Amino acid sequence: MDESPYSVLEAKGKGVKANSDSASKSPYIGCITSSHYAQEPFAIYMRLESRSGQSIAKALNEWTNVDAISIDGYAGYNTALKLLGRESRIKVHRCLIHWRRTLYEALNLKACEELIGTPEGEAEIRRRLNGGVADVAFISVIGALGKIYAYERSIVRMPGEKEASYLDRALQMRKAKVKPLIDDIDKLMNELAGRYAKKGKTGWEASGASPFAKGIVHWLNHREDICRFLEDARLSPDTNAVERCIRAVAVGRRSSFFKQTNEYMDTQCNAWNAERNGQTKRH
Repeated sequence: MDESPYSVLEAKGKGVKANSDSASKSPYIGCITSSHYAQEPFAIYMRLESRSGQSIAKALNEWTNVDAISIDGYAGYNTALKLLGRESRIKVHRCLIHWRRTLYEALNLKACEELIGTPEGEAEIRRRLNGGVADVAFISVIGALGKIYAYERSIVRMPGEKEASYLDRALQMRKAKVKPLIDDIDKLMNELAGRYAKKGKTGWEASGASPFAKGIVHWLNHREDICRFLEDARLSPDTNAVERCIRAVAVGRRSSFFKQTNEYMDTQCNAWNAERNGQTKRH
């Protein structure tokens, strides 16, 4: 599941149906998609009154058979599951790509490129890795993530293949190929923790203002959720499937102006639902 802001005048206490009681609300449109391997994929859009845990809980309330959910890492989903009393029954998986973005944000890519391009680069990289230098460690992690995705692309559900067979192949591949790379990433993050992170009251936190701290802290605090795809083959490493679907919301937001009412948002969601799921049936 993912969500994106989609403001209308009514929810801002303005427009033809101005409501001062809702003037502080920031409405969103949420999207729930099928698993990445589904032979009949779907995307369901719905209006959210806000991005709060309460609004997300309302959207998830009728999804009673769900036992795992992939998210970008927003804490509102954990709040929603607690409100629904399902935090112990539904496993939360955090997107690997959203974590990777923190690595790119921290890197001085020009300096890294110059380092790799020198004749002495390989020896220098090895020396800096052994010294626990974060920029080279982050480059190594990004390289490992690239290998993980190459392995993921090699496992495709064949036409007519039963779900159980596909999931078994995917799980065995991840155990044999992906888990060792994840273990190496975990080792690097823990080695860097001594320099950039510290234990706080509620988990790991940055020990200074370094740009590397964010990625390290995120990994240490959410490793179990990020790595959940290793034990459940139904889960993709990321939330790319729903990210692609939620892009329609961003396009609609930019191309329509002076959106007046909540009913408009509901109608827009219904149109997207008909278009997306109508295509699925035709194919």
